[in-house]
Amino acid sequence: MITGHLEQARASNGKPYWRIRLDYGPDQITGKRTQPRLPGRYANERTAKRKLAEIIHEANHGPRVVPSKRTVASMVNDWLDNEAAVSVREKTIRDYRSVCGLHVIPHVGHIPVQELTTASVQAFRAKLLAAGHSHYVTGKATLHLHQAMAYAVRQGYLAHNPAQNLRRLKTLRREMNVWTADQAAAFLAASAGATYSPLWLIALSTGMRLGELRGLGWKDIDWARSVLSVRRSIDQYGTENDPKSGAARTIDLDTTCLQALKDLRNRQNPERLRLGAAWTHPDLVFASSSGNYLQPRSIYRVKERLETASAVPAIRFHDLRHTAASLMLQAGIPVKVVSERLGHANAVITLNLYAHVLPNMQRAAADMLGLVLAGRGPLAPDLHQVAE
Repeated sequence: MITGHLEQARASNGKPYWRIRLDYGPDQITGKRTQPRLPGRYANERTAKRKLAEIIHEANHGPRVVPSKRTVASMVNDWLDNEAAVSVREKTIRDYRSVCGLHVIPHVGHIPVQELTTASVQAFRAKLLAAGHSHYVTGKATLHLHQAMAYAVRQGYLAHNPAQNLRRLKTLRREMNVWTADQAAAFLAASAGATYSPLWLIALSTGMRLGELRGLGWKDIDWARSVLSVRRSIDQYGTENDPKSGAARTIDLDTTCLQALKDLRNRQNPERLRLGAAWTHPDLVFASSSGNYLQPRSIYRVKERLETASAVPAIRFHDLRHTAASLMLQAGIPVKVVSERLGHANAVITLNLYAHVLPNMQRAAADMLGLVLAGRGPLAPDLHQVAE
């Protein structure tokens, strides 16, 4: 048990002040007492006594808490409104609210916040998993509950966070499914002239995310330099955000992509002029029939029809991005270049995501280097100049 007392002293001007000295009792091994004097001076003895009592209580029993009947739901919403909403992006806070509304509040929202225990948090997590939710979703729900309870601690409603000492769930990476070059070609052949063409060609050629494709504008295409700039991403709510990496990037386009975009613009122009002000977003490359953002669900439905028509495996839209990355790496494009096209923060992320592709390239690399060393390989023409 930690105790303590006050020590009175006088300042150079003769006025008294009080300081706090704690007593941790004798050491169990050496028998010596530990009695540290805390920093700080108190001009008023009553204030010093109140602070001493607070320190001793917190040291022996944990911090004092404000008695409250507030529920977990009330605290979660308070955290979302007053802390999370002012520290994260609009899209992120929407995701937070969605996860809390679907998974946290329905299960533990009714519990008084001061009655929430570590055992009840563990039971909450187990219930989510038993209901068939993924480790990813369960982990996000538990994280937001932890953040809300940490907020409750800072607000003085809890002495400690009941979600603090849980064993971390193993994050299971979603399985990555990609098409072969032949399958990608078959899909593109089936999509020629179909709805949203040439969105599919640009997706597979650049590896752009769906939100980035939905936000692409005609002003983002530099026809003279044959590049497009990724400057924004449109989320599922139609809100414009910065690209996921936080920075704009440019992607070189080949002649096939450029021609497909020119054909799309020529088809789009008459309809845009006909509708005039009714065309919602005049600069959108991939737009609906009214010039609005394409709806993800509509894109998914068209993709499913094209997959059936081309007899290729059904994959997620995001797997088109993985397909683009895998095909670039298999084509021998340097990882750094692939990373830049995809908009990864660094090449390490690219290597971690697509490490499974690299071993398959080892044999081709060995054979190619053997030819180069034998003087029969297709050495890049400017390689000697670089070396010199």
